[in-house]
Amino acid sequence: MHLRLLCTSLILVALALFIYRWQVLDYPLVPDADSAVWEIEAQIDVEGAGESARIGLFVPPRGGSFGALEEDFISSGFALTTQSDAIGNRSAVWSTGNLVDRSTVFYRALFYKLPGTELSEEARTPPADLSPDLRYPPPGNEAEAAAAEQIASSLDADAAGVETRAALAIERLANAAAGTNGEALVGAEATDASIAAAAAAVLAASDIPARVVHGLPLETTRQSVSPEAWLEVWTGERWASFHAPTGDPFTPTNHLIWWRGASELLSVEGADVKRTSFALQRQQIGATASLGQRSELISDPMSGATLLALPVNTQNVFRLLLMIPVGALILVVMRQVVGIETIGTFMPVLIALAFRVTDLFYGVLFFTLLVSFGLLMRFYFAKLNLLLVPRLAAMLVVVILLMVGMSLLADSVSLGLGLSVALFPIVILTMTIERISVTWEENGPPDAIKQAIGSLVVAVLAYLAMSWTLLEHLLFVFPELTLILLAVMLMLGRYSGYRLTELGRFRDLAGAK
Repeated sequence: MHLRLLCTSLILVALALFIYRWQVLDYPLVPDADSAVWEIEAQIDVEGAGESARIGLFVPPRGGSFGALEEDFISSGFALTTQSDAIGNRSAVWSTGNLVDRSTVFYRALFYKLPGTELSEEARTPPADLSPDLRYPPPGNEAEAAAAEQIASSLDADAAGVETRAALAIERLANAAAGTNGEALVGAEATDASIAAAAAAVLAASDIPARVVHGLPLETTRQSVSPEAWLEVWTGERWASFHAPTGDPFTPTNHLIWWRGASELLSVEGADVKRTSFALQRQQIGATASLGQRSELISDPMSGATLLALPVNTQNVFRLLLMIPVGALILVVMRQVVGIETIGTFMPVLIALAFRVTDLFYGVLFFTLLVSFGLLMRFYFAKLNLLLVPRLAAMLVVVILLMVGMSLLADSVSLGLGLSVALFPIVILTMTIERISVTWEENGPPDAIKQAIGSLVVAVLAYLAMSWTLLEHLLFVFPELTLILLAVMLMLGRYSGYRLTELGRFRDLAGAK
């Protein structure tokens, strides 16, 4: 009962962690899966007049539905600082003491969609008292505040709820005639940003939290793209978004939020802005390759547990180590369930690891030659009546010399496998030759050959399983799956039924019943 409970617990924990990484953290199930990323470049051209200059640019805030894999702030002759304000906006500020000629500053970043953010935590966060930076009209502007209150009062008869009121407010402000309160709020030249800001003022007059949001639509590659503005309104449960020109509700899942509030994108002092442009390029990169960078940005305790955050050389070591339990499981099944006899316990698994480097055909060939020549030398040493330890030491030297010879032979025929031969486990081969020879002497050649062939069969099967690319990817990206392998091994430890190779031996007994 205890073993069953332990195995069940291991399997449940492994599946829970696996499903969490897969569904919540969006870890890929296949090694060749691609992940969409967007490369965004903001370019600001300015021209100075021989005095100090300061360029402030809103950049995407931390959090939200997208994370940044890379960020670069590029300029020449400028000092750079980044700062955040009380409402979560983030700005890059370039400054210089003497700007004479025309200069350009760049903001470049690579963004990816964060998993599980269709409705992010930020979208569900209730508003506190809105900062003055988010309120429109700003405090102290009595005329515009009065206009907002009058429009809000006119909506009382038609608006049945918060979302209906927001849509009506946007629609009326977008179609406001000249000389009306709507035109006073929106301005003579209506823009998406001014309509959204005016609608926020109207809703604020009705004590409904609302704010202006600016973001980039992440679509296909575009050489020129501009930030769009829309309105966010607190419905009592979440922030709902509405298009500024039409008032239609929408979910900005494909929009990268750049900043919030009625402030302008740029704030420049001591220079003239000649051009501001945005470029957008969609790319596809390997989803697995990006996990190491993504784990630094996703605020989740499981994100730091990915092996992809390790250096590349360390990753390669763990890719190999995590496949050893697979080979061990193959060995357990073949010995306990099938009934194949092997030389040693883990020798077939270690040989299978060597096959991964030498390739299967040459691996089997080199293993057969090494064991065959090694057995000849072992039988020769037996005639010398050597003691056990000196004999094993001598066999170790012989195995090394045989591997050197095979490496030179492989190099002479341009196989390029000289180093691969050297990866065979020397001590294991030495002990394997010793065990085969002892079995040969005690039980006869048939048993010795049977165990040698069984070891080679298990090594080949283990190699095929350990070379499966999909399985290697799953165990590396989801290392918790090794707990399932452990549970299966523990359950097989209590297996006491017939082995497949024994069914023929007991066939007559089964028929007698």
